[in-house]
Amino acid sequence: MMGQAQFDPAPLGVVAERLGRLIAEQRLGFLAAAMTPWHAIGVDAWVRRLRAGGEKRPGAVVMLPHFRDGLGLDASKFPLTVADGGVQMHPVSVTLAPSGTRRLIQLAATAGRVAGLWASRPGPAGRPGLPALSIASPGYAAAGVFLLTQFCNLRAARSADVRFVSIDEGLGTYVSQAVMDAARTGDRPPKGWIVGGRWADDLLYRLWKRAQAAVAGGYPQESRFAFAKDPNTGQLTLNAPVAEDYRRAIRAAGEGREALARTDRPIALILPQLWGNALGNQAEGRTEMDLLARVSARLARAGFDVCLKPHPRDQAGRYDGAIASGTVKFRLISAYQAAERVFASMRPGDIVIGYNSSTLVTARLLFGLQAYTLSYLLTDMWAVSELFRTVQKAFDVLAGSSIARFEDEFGEP
Repeated sequence: MMGQAQFDPAPLGVVAERLGRLIAEQRLGFLAAAMTPWHAIGVDAWVRRLRAGGEKRPGAVVMLPHFRDGLGLDASKFPLTVADGGVQMHPVSVTLAPSGTRRLIQLAATAGRVAGLWASRPGPAGRPGLPALSIASPGYAAAGVFLLTQFCNLRAARSADVRFVSIDEGLGTYVSQAVMDAARTGDRPPKGWIVGGRWADDLLYRLWKRAQAAVAGGYPQESRFAFAKDPNTGQLTLNAPVAEDYRRAIRAAGEGREALARTDRPIALILPQLWGNALGNQAEGRTEMDLLARVSARLARAGFDVCLKPHPRDQAGRYDGAIASGTVKFRLISAYQAAERVFASMRPGDIVIGYNSSTLVTARLLFGLQAYTLSYLLTDMWAVSELFRTVQKAFDVLAGSSIARFEDEFGEP
């Protein structure tokens, strides 16, 4: 064992010092990073699969903060991994050192390690015969390079059979790089910039991504995505073996059963996103609330018990006034509960409603729930941003006919 299992939030440098020693001493068999509740589910599913495959060595999970909203996870979001008993849990409070000399030193050290890792790439076969070090990160293998540069010196990296594992990021796993770049521009605030100035930050970020990909391409890689894209249509389908691991991990955790507080009516679960908040226009925010009020009233008339689960990064108290005034016909459930864990406790006849989130696809394909999008109602009544339209086009291709338009089933609310 490695001693303490759960740590308090600490800056990345502190966490790197702890884990760097374990890696250098070859006392760590695997490492994973997560930022969202969906990532946490992916880590749970992966750790469970590793143990089933005979991996008995200790591991570690690093919980990273969001650029805008900070740390959104704690160890409780990884019930199976915590129950394992052999995995350390490390929440990171701050990723980048404060601007100035300390940040320049951090960036220079990272660049040096990236160059060294690129020069010593072992190739797709890896370094068989050396102790394996599996590194899982959301979305794509290159993201694992960040963990390697922060936690592992070059000597330790060359002394291990490093393997990169990609867990499911959500929609970002399956869309084009152009869509990801657009989303990043809208989601990355100045305080998350690597250097001052959007142009300089964007250039440095793109160079960093290319460097990550170049390094990752020289190591063995494995994908752990819950879905696969049909090569002919571009539509998502289940990646059956991995999807079953996700499903089992969600259900084995036993969470979500009390979140819905069922009545004798079927449940309609609304999952809003942050489009209104991101635009920062209060009038537009109220327009979105008006839409939710009309949709919830329509669902209530159709015989549903309507619940709304706020986005984990939603503004606290955003819906309180509308609920208190009776404007909306839904009740809130915990924002901190992963939507996918709630899906596991839903029944045939229950439905899920949202905009263009991958959670709708998860509800439909992984749990067999009917799912509906409100995006076109929103577009009709709201001058939505180009980013919204870009993401919606990508979502339409990925979802195909599996996600219906709300108005096609229930009429105009």
